[in-house]
Amino acid sequence: MKNLDDIEAFVRVVECGDFTGAARVMNVTDGAVSKQIKRLEQSLCITLFERSTRKIRVTVAGLEIYEHFKTGLESFNQAKLIAEHGLNSLSGSISISS
Repeated sequence: MKNLDDIEAFVRVVECGDFTGAARVMNVTDGAVSKQIKRLEQSLCITLFERSTRKIRVTVAGLEIYEHFKTGLESFNQAKLIAEHGLNSLSGSISISS
């Protein structure tokens, strides 16, 4: 699920304000986050961040995309929790005879 990982990296960078913070939250390297953002920008054919040597800033289009990705990522994580809960809980009827 590379695209989903790339989307998560993008959301974390926006929320943390930089690649280093996002990398720390995601427990990966700065380089890995940078590659994910680059791959996402290439797949969307859009620039998500304005970069300088000292800081990054989310583009206007990036902010709009962030809102959609954040909502989608939250929905995906909720669905994942529901699926995991369903797999870990017992359901159905039990018949006992003696």
